[in-house]
Amino acid sequence: IPAETDSTRKARGDIARLAHGIKGVDGWFGGHSHNVVDDVIENAPVMVAGANGQWLAIADYTVDPVKRAVVTAETSHRNMQIYADEFPIDSAWVAHVERWNAEVGPVAAEVLGRSASPLDRNRPEASIGNFICDAMRFSSGADIALQNPGGMRANMAAGTVTRAMVYDVMPFDNTIVTMELTGAEVRLALEQALRGERITQVSGIRYVVNLDAPPMQ
Repeated sequence: IPAETDSTRKARGDIARLAHGIKGVDGWFGGHSHNVVDDVIENAPVMVAGANGQWLAIADYTVDPVKRAVVTAETSHRNMQIYADEFPIDSAWVAHVERWNAEVGPVAAEVLGRSASPLDRNRPEASIGNFICDAMRFSSGADIALQNPGGMRANMAAGTVTRAMVYDVMPFDNTIVTMELTGAEVRLALEQALRGERITQVSGIRYVVNLDAPPMQ
């Protein structure tokens, strides 16, 4: 869950709304917004530890093991920036990663087919978005398919297509969901995406966007 902050370090956004509305929580730790947040709301730390392993959110609590409760009135907390050369390499974790890579390597290298041309995520209409939506529509038998462009995480080069390349493009274990929608509901879905400056990728329909028109119009 994301949060935002300003020069006063005050948190706002999703985590802040939860922290103000739900009592009895000893700490709130979020993410997804890729920023650094460190605040206190209702005596509880509200923290986001940046992104890409560059920060660590640290909060120290005193816990009563009998009552199984936090007993400190105020918790010390901080976001600490991490530099790789400050810490020795953890040989046990290196061994884990090497073993996992060895196990998944043959699966990732499996050839699924070939692409005659590169597929990209260029806006507004992405060739890889068209391909994904066509595949979803074909496999589900639906009349139309919609894909959020934020779920497409990589381009795909022309030539041999491996399972790893497909996973790079769509790394989230999403599931195709089918439903019945009216034309008005389809239009609403497209309009809502445009409100966030996202061009929904589609198959089975065509639509034209006028970015100069008022929101939801």
